[in-house]
Amino acid sequence: MEIRANNVQIPAQITTYYCSIVELPERIKQTKHHAIKYEAVITPGNEQFVHHFEVFHCQTPTRPFAGDCSSAKPPEAKSCSKVLAAWSMGANPVIFPPQAGMPLGGPGFIPFLMVEIHYNNPSLLSGYNDSSGLRITFTKNLRPFDAGIMELGLIYSDANSIPPMQKAWPLTSYCPSECTEKGGYGIEDEMCVNYIHYYPASEGHPNNWTRVSRPEYLEAPNTDRIFNNDECLAIND
Repeated sequence: MEIRANNVQIPAQITTYYCSIVELPERIKQTKHHAIKYEAVITPGNEQFVHHFEVFHCQTPTRPFAGDCSSAKPPEAKSCSKVLAAWSMGANPVIFPPQAGMPLGGPGFIPFLMVEIHYNNPSLLSGYNDSSGLRITFTKNLRPFDAGIMELGLIYSDANSIPPMQKAWPLTSYCPSECTEKGGYGIEDEMCVNYIHYYPASEGHPNNWTRVSRPEYLEAPNTDRIFNNDECLAIND
């Protein structure tokens, strides 16, 4: 299954967020499946524009939509906020461990997904159309466990911006037990795809992150890769 832009014209502006809401195919709506792999599908020649994208699960029924994310989306689209997959420039395909898969479809599953694509066009080029997106491999042979995404960290805000010319600028966030005890379920095995997001002009931004219980540091080298670290880590490492 692919969730892609539909031959959208990339605007001649620095930053554009394009959103597309799609309904799952009937065969997936009827029976629960497991997504076992996802990977980017980039329109050849547009690699310079496609900065990153995310796929969200809509928590209430909505209807198909395609257009600028800031335009008048269906009101119900506000519920399209649960992250199912994410990709950024430099990322490899994500393959789930053999004992788990991301649940899709079946009774009770709202059958709408939204892809949000960030186009970065600093040179203000025009005349480019794009059909990039995400390819999802799924199976009806369910694995022992459902996979999920846990988002940890600070909210997106200008207050988290790093001032220029700083040798170091630590940012710390906390996930207290009062929060985690409300999860209602345990984490069985692994956390996958830990990554840091930075900009090529930088010399490297350390990111203080946590494998559930203790801080570790990742150092970003001077590189054009945006998605710099993708690996699966045992939860008790």
